[in-house]
Amino acid sequence: MNIFNGLIALASLAVTVAQPPGIELPPPGVSTPSASADDAKPIEFKPIEVEIQQGGRLIWRGVLRTGPGVGTSFEQTSREPYSLNCNQSGRFNRQLTNTILLRISEQSGGVQGRVTQVQFEWTRPNGPLRTDQQGCTVAAPDTLTARIQSDLILGPGQKATLKGDGDVVINLRRQ
Repeated sequence: MNIFNGLIALASLAVTVAQPPGIELPPPGVSTPSASADDAKPIEFKPIEVEIQQGGRLIWRGVLRTGPGVGTSFEQTSREPYSLNCNQSGRFNRQLTNTILLRISEQSGGVQGRVTQVQFEWTRPNGPLRTDQQGCTVAAPDTLTARIQSDLILGPGQKATLKGDGDVVINLRRQ
């Protein structure tokens, strides 16, 4: 018996295997319908109104959507020349960077329901603008970073206020 005949015999053996009672198997090469993505319950993305303030001044306001196991984020970065009002060559090679990063995600919280996880970081120049010895307007070269990290239960219509370093306040409201 060659290999080809052996494979045919093996294939016919597989087709003649007894089926368990009450279960019908489709003929070879025919697929059976199964639950499709359309049959599954769609993930609901719930909007969260966000307002970020620092010292009573509005930094950012917007709406972010999140759902079970699906996070959302907002990031904003601005860069400006380190020296302002200065015509001296070589003084513009440094930048003042201001970065805001907000991440919101939902995770299963067991008996508590869904836990909304909030991570926030704001890095900005430290100190006010000043005039240096050459008459150039500059800012302090170091930075300040404010961070907030919190896990909370935020049901429909509920509000939460998070407070962090540098007088940063984040107001959240689940729609």
